[in-house]
Amino acid sequence: MPRTSHPEPESEQVSTEDRRQFVRVDRQIEIEYSAEIPVTSQTADLGAGGAFILTPDPLPVGANVNFKFYLGDKPRLIEGTARVAWAEPTLGMAVEFLDLIPEDRERIRAYVGLEIFKKTLGP
Repeated sequence: MPRTSHPEPESEQVSTEDRRQFVRVDRQIEIEYSAEIPVTSQTADLGAGGAFILTPDPLPVGANVNFKFYLGDKPRLIEGTARVAWAEPTLGMAVEFLDLIPEDRERIRAYVGLEIFKKTLGP
């Protein structure tokens, strides 16, 4: 079967989303993070490589944070360390997971894949 090629983008600039190694899904999940004082918030999106955390007071870019959250129907805690990759004042911060055991990264990847699959099926 012949392969079809996709047209090249008009611009050579690569968007932030295109540079991501892991796919993300829009999903609000309760997450606790802390640099010093624990804060409970929600994610706006989640992927095996990181998340966007909704917060009116984001931490500075480059700050390391500890995080923990529960994912889906499996009540096992996912926790690790992340770095603030970028922040938007009054909106939130994007964090990159740094210290995450492979089994947890795979659980997130499977969760994201399932959520995307469900989305393609429609209501």
